[in-house]
Order: sequence, then structure tokens, then C-alpha cells
Amino acid sequence: MATSMNGWPTDPPTTRITVNGKTATVRKGGGVAKLLQWFAVMYNETVEPLITFNGYRSASLNKTSGSVFDNSNHRSATATDKNGFKYPYEATQPRGTWRNTMPTDKQAAVRKILAQCPEIRWGADFPIGFRDLMHYEIRTGVTAAQIKRRLNTLGVGKYEVVKKTAGCKKGVRTYTTRKLGKKHRARTRAIGKNIKIIAIIGKWGLTKKGDWVRMPKLKKVTK
Repeated sequence: MATSMNGWPTDPPTTRITVNGKTATVRKGGGVAKLLQWFAVMYNETVEPLITFNGYRSASLNKTSGSVFDNSNHRSATATDKNGFKYPYEATQPRGTWRNTMPTDKQAAVRKILAQCPEIRWGADFPIGFRDLMHYEIRTGVTAAQIKRRLNTLGVGKYEVVKKTAGCKKGVRTYTTRKLGKKHRARTRAIGKNIKIIAIIGKWGLTKKGDWVRMPKLKKVTK
């Protein structure tokens, strides 16, 4: 069976993940989609808005996309590119002309996310000649079991509503942004209902539906 550079089989079943209205096709199963989505949310919220977002590539698309490796991790749907129009791949640029175009504060923000999730590697750390600031991938040797444990550590998963929002008779309110107020309200979930959380920032969790909810109102479902 053919594999990509990180050891995952190529041309796998895929699914789509969406962040900031942008969608990428990634690997289905093994927790890969959930981890890559978590990373994309954190990038969008703490680094810069996600404008372009790409994942899986077929063999033919990989050849025409600028990759210099037939076994790119895009082939196994375990890698994504973010805002590639701002951060060109060094191997596609005239020799000696490539520059790191990401501001230092944004690089620091990316490093902060990576510190929470060592299972993901940044293309900025590739060898000279192949640096790729848009690129983020599952590291070589990382297993599905490791990804599952990381997702649990990050708090990604199913939660039960256990407390009501103040002034809400039915249960907990979710919001379109991490701000309180009538104009930001999205929906209400009753006590005892489950909510899927795809990322947590501070006391706020982002639901699979794209709303924000206060995490102290929820309890992790461990079954």
C-alpha cells in the first residue's frame, strides 16, 4: 500500500472540515479530521483569518499544485495549507529569492498553538529550500491512538449541558461570537442535551454548528 511521507496510506476515505466558511478535504477516521479542524480554528481565532484552506490532493492534482514530492502528505489527506497566497512554497520560487513573509507576532501565535499539539508539524521547519509557511501536517510516526489522546487533552468531544445561562429558562445559550448580548445569540440547548465541541479558547467552546458556548455550563461526556 502506498503511503505519504508521514507513513499514512494515500487516497483514503475523506471528509470535509469547515472553518470561517472555508472548507478543506481531509482524512476521515483516526481523529485526523478533528485534530486538523481544531488547529484551523485556533489559527483562525489567534493568528489570522482563514481565507484559503486546502487539504487532500489526488496524484494528478498534486503534480499540478507545485509539490515536488509525489508522496506529499496531502496525498494521505493528513496535511492542510492555510492562506497559501500569502506564504509561497520555497521550492517553487527562484533560487535565493524566498523570504519568510509571516510577521513575527503571527509566527509566535502559531508556535503557541503547536506547543499544545506536538502531533502537528509546521512547514516553516522544513529544511532550507523546502520551507512552506502555509503547510501544516500530521508528524511522521504519529498514530491514531496518539491523536485520540491529544483530542481528549484539548477538550475536543461531546459535552452535556448541565447549567442554564442566566436569564434563560430553557437551558444554555450559544452565541455567534464570543460576546454576550441579544444580537449575538444563536440558539438554546436544553439541560441534558449534548453539544459537540471542536475547539476551546479560554472559557469558550466552539460547537460543531459554529456557535460559541461557555464551557462552565457543560460537562464532558466520557462514555
